[in-house]
Amino acid sequence: MARQDPNQDVRDIRYQRLRNTAGKERLNYPLNDQETYQGRVIFTARKTETINLSKSVSEALISGAVEIDQGLNLGLTEEQRSDEAAQEVRKEAQDALTGSKNTTFRSNLPARVGSGRKCTLYLPMSMQFADRVSYNNIDLGILGASTEGALQSGAGLGSAIKESLFNSFNGVGDLINYGLSSPGAQVAAMRIASKLNTGVAGAISSTTGIALNPNKRAILAGPEIRTFRFSFKMIPDSHEEAEEVKRIVRFFREEMYPESQKELGVAAAFRYPSIFDIQMKYRNTDVASFIKPSYLTDVGVVYNQSSMAFHADGNFQETDITLTFTETVALTAQDIVNGY
Repeated sequence: MARQDPNQDVRDIRYQRLRNTAGKERLNYPLNDQETYQGRVIFTARKTETINLSKSVSEALISGAVEIDQGLNLGLTEEQRSDEAAQEVRKEAQDALTGSKNTTFRSNLPARVGSGRKCTLYLPMSMQFADRVSYNNIDLGILGASTEGALQSGAGLGSAIKESLFNSFNGVGDLINYGLSSPGAQVAAMRIASKLNTGVAGAISSTTGIALNPNKRAILAGPEIRTFRFSFKMIPDSHEEAEEVKRIVRFFREEMYPESQKELGVAAAFRYPSIFDIQMKYRNTDVASFIKPSYLTDVGVVYNQSSMAFHADGNFQETDITLTFTETVALTAQDIVNGY
């Protein structure tokens, strides 16, 4: 039976060429009319780079385990604490660190996962970039504020501390000698009372009309790691394109999840999932700021959001995908200068 679509053969050839580029799977949406809008976002999934413990590091850890075992008071005799016993502990530590014949981990994932395959989608209509740097509030108090002022005036650290201590205890001396008659003594009384009893401190504050200045300052905590969200609406106009949409959904879900690592038949750990390189281009020119390698943290898929219709082959008429990525590292000023 002849195909109903006379252009299907041409599409099949183009589709196969896209998927076989460099021997890696390449996913694309849209497949048709790609020249109409040339804004693209390219997601490349690759294995997270890891390193194995070097021999010297492993030996150091093993030796530490042996020393700890020999240092425990387990009621063993000197003979039981012989070099032979130490070698047994060393062997157990070696097996724990580097794996033994009982190690069961062997990846069962298809070769395509983390292979560097790419998914090219249209550049969304809107994208949001949020940069944020965090600061913590800290109360310097009188001593800290005095030290800050002395340092800003050019005094050395030792001199600044000495001066702030002198100013701080001067009011305490007034308190001892003259009672609450001087402002310095009243502040000193407030400071002492606030450490001993909040009720007494409140009474002194109410009576004297003086409240301690906490001398709050904002202290840099550091830049926060950025997150990015991309939303795509896919309405395939052919069987080929509908199948490509299904492969795209599977691609992101496969690359997001960590792999379970089993030891002795028990799920003991997770291996890090793929990491994504994200490029945004218009006519092969980079647009917006760069994005550091990122982990995919959320995949949201909504089928047929605006209709209940299906294609004749049973594929959904409409698929919405929302992807959330988190950069692996926080940015610095040097990164911003370099285009991130």
